[in-house]
Amino acid sequence: MSAKSPLKADVVIIGGGFCGVTVAKLLSKQSELSVLLIDTREFFEYTPGLPRAITDLKVLSQLQLAYSEWISHIRLLKATVLSVSFKGVMTSEGLVRGRCYVLCAGASYPVPLAGRNVFVLRKGYDSALLHAQVKKAASIAILGGGLTGVEVAGELLTKTKAKVTLIEPGSRVLGRCPEKASVVAQKFMAAKGGVLRLKERVNQRNGKALLFASGDSVPADVVIWCGGLGWNMEWLRVNCKRSDRGALIVNKHLQLENYPHFFCGGDLSAVDEEKSAQNAERQGKLIAQNVIRFFQHKSLLRYFPAKRPMLISLGDWNGLFVYDKWVISGILPACLKRVFEKWFLLSLKWL
Repeated sequence: MSAKSPLKADVVIIGGGFCGVTVAKLLSKQSELSVLLIDTREFFEYTPGLPRAITDLKVLSQLQLAYSEWISHIRLLKATVLSVSFKGVMTSEGLVRGRCYVLCAGASYPVPLAGRNVFVLRKGYDSALLHAQVKKAASIAILGGGLTGVEVAGELLTKTKAKVTLIEPGSRVLGRCPEKASVVAQKFMAAKGGVLRLKERVNQRNGKALLFASGDSVPADVVIWCGGLGWNMEWLRVNCKRSDRGALIVNKHLQLENYPHFFCGGDLSAVDEEKSAQNAERQGKLIAQNVIRFFQHKSLLRYFPAKRPMLISLGDWNGLFVYDKWVISGILPACLKRVFEKWFLLSLKWL
């Protein structure tokens, strides 16, 4: 593909996460639309299962599904997105032009502590890097006590002998969940020998130790950053509104304000709800419907943010089911999370 002959499609989907693949799957049934999916990989990856892969790399093959196995009537462009503007999408493979664009590129993970022993958990490649380090680590520090931090802690505490310390600047882990969920998770980690450092912030590093502002320190052969999302979107050359944190503000139809041919979903959007795979999938479903209606010149559907059930794993045989003020702990939520994982991957392939 050359700059003189750009690749063209009716719909260009940028990013193959939960939102992007849901849009792609639903639009693949619309033979009258030409659809192109841009991703850096040739497979979808079920990222909520990545904490398990830290201790068992065989899990990765169960979490990955090649696009060629389930996408029909859609072209895949394996490339890196360099910029998005009204002229189209400039990629490492050349220019792509569409009549409608779906932005699902996901958020970034800003890591304030630089170092060879500091890791994030974004994709299977990160799990593989962590796996090699965790096997030989005597001490592991997890920065951030949100959903990912707690799940990573659960895996490490139940499957390794390392001293695991979870550091959270808030007064409890799972701060966006009911307090009962926090209590259960904290008791579980303490019972497994984990160390919780709440209301603490890491000030700096000293070799393989993390220093707090108080002057105290914790050992950390390996540091895993689970401290939240960031939005570095220098690649987006469209002058649109952003939230205080940098996410893209969308209207009730999940379009960029004033740009009806740009839809946006998943972690990239500033929709006021939990940044979860479930919500990204639901946004993808509505975007797919609205893209179809956009080309049919019909009125678009409205997206309604909502609190939805969450399944949080604490190792293989324990977990939490959280919905509104309801909290159920034990083996059932752990099993339900694995069932949902299998169901989602099978639904991509067969439904």
